[in-house]
Amino acid sequence: MKKTDKIYLSSIVIALVCITVLTASAYYIYGVVDKNRIVTELEQCADVLSENIESSLSSDNNEIIKEITDEYSSKTRTVSLVMKNYGNNSFDVFLEEMRVAIGAEEISISDYKGNITDSTNMYSEGAKIKDTFLEHLKDTVYTESTLVETENGYRILSATKRSDNKGMIQVTYLADNIVDKVGTTQLYSYINEASVISGISLAVVNEKTNKYIINNNTSLENAVSDIPKEEYKKENGKFTYVVNGVNSLVYYKKVSLNETDEYVIISYIPNISTKKMCTVVSEWVFAVCFIVSAVLILSFRNSILKMNSEKSKKNNG
Repeated sequence: MKKTDKIYLSSIVIALVCITVLTASAYYIYGVVDKNRIVTELEQCADVLSENIESSLSSDNNEIIKEITDEYSSKTRTVSLVMKNYGNNSFDVFLEEMRVAIGAEEISISDYKGNITDSTNMYSEGAKIKDTFLEHLKDTVYTESTLVETENGYRILSATKRSDNKGMIQVTYLADNIVDKVGTTQLYSYINEASVISGISLAVVNEKTNKYIINNNTSLENAVSDIPKEEYKKENGKFTYVVNGVNSLVYYKKVSLNETDEYVIISYIPNISTKKMCTVVSEWVFAVCFIVSAVLILSFRNSILKMNSEKSKKNNG
């Protein structure tokens, strides 16, 4: 093998090694950077969805909340109507029976000054009814319910005038599965927008039942999630899992809306989407390196041929 041929072969081998190393490095480096970017986007989407849920729950004009509170107002009025026919006997048994019958957390009865005289919660006796209702003690007719956030989560407080007009009946309800009913139109608008813009899918899962409450794919509502509950080990985190038959990068965030129900907000994207740009970038790096290497090798070869030609002419001259 001629010396020049060895040089060409060495140049080609070196070029191929450099191309391989640079292409692999580009794929890996861009993959790490892009994965971090995508994880950040997944976190942001989950945070915004969480904020939207909180916003929906706190909206005074939310029609769905009004429908829910109206339903609880009706239950509270029922207590007043039944109490009218109960007589002057001890309220202890009556209140507990009514609490169970209407699915309430607590029922309290106040006098005309708002002082609680009887309650299913012994610690409430001697206290006053909520300030929200105190100013309506002198109203002839009054029934109102409102959604409030307490230290233990969301509650629905409801009050109605006693049938004897000597005070009020105050009822506290757990706001169970409130996300199931509140603000779904607004939430779906956001998750669909996120899906179109970034390709990220969003869902809300009831951690207790592990069923989808909200999902981009509406056909999956109330279906059991592909992801087992055991994967949600911390308050938030990320992992890779097969979702809807596709290997995906998943980010989750737990949201507690009351002490009995905890929801998990999930944002996920197919791994193929995270690798797509890596492949494109590595292909471009490979193409550029190959072209540059080819040009350099050909230029090098041309220089050697020119030098050999000049050398040959001198020898012949």
